[in-house]
Formats: sequence, structure tokens, C-alpha cells
Amino acid sequence: SQWKGADAQTKITDERWHHIAGSYDLENLRIYVDGKMEKESKYKGPPDPVDQPMTFGDMENFHPILGVLDEVGIFNKALSANEIVSIMDKGLDLSINPVLTNGKLTTTWSKIKAK
Repeated sequence: SQWKGADAQTKITDERWHHIAGSYDLENLRIYVDGKMEKESKYKGPPDPVDQPMTFGDMENFHPILGVLDEVGIFNKALSANEIVSIMDKGLDLSINPVLTNGKLTTTWSKIKAK
């Protein structure tokens, strides 16, 4: 497998909220910053399978994000530029099924800690 990626041109250093998005349609990988496409790279075919966990914000100290991630969405289709702007403006649609924590360790630990 071979690493495929695209780097945005904007360096975010102003300590303000920004919307970062990427979309891949089996031909083009696009990176958006605040609703504007900044980079497009051509890659044909499905992504290579990997045996590493998915990470956000840091990859072994390579391009770490110095800030807070508020929301992360993963979709089973390539998003259009209009869909990315809509999510940026309105947030993620509540009809998207979130990970339910009922009975999971996070919920259970909080109940134990409260006792």
C-alpha cells in the first residue's frame, strides 16, 4: 500500500474556529478549509486497506493539530463542495446515527464515579 494524501495551503495559526474537510470520489482527493477547496490530488481506485488504527489530530507527531477537534464525521460517499459548505454552516445533521454510549465504558465509569 502507498500513502495518499493532500496538504492544504492555509496555515492555521489564529486560534479561531475553522472547518476542515476532505472528500474522495475514487478519482480525486480534495481538501477544503472553511468551505473553499484548497488542494486536489488525482488518485484512481479505492483506498488501500491498512492495518493501522484511524487517528485524528496527530500521526506519530507528524503534522499535529494544536487545538481541539469539535466534531468528526465519516461518510460512505464523496461529499460535494455544496454538502461540505452546508455541514460547515449548519453542523452535522442530527439524523446521522452517532455512536451510542449507553452501557459502554464511558457511561458506566461516569455512573461509578458519581457514587
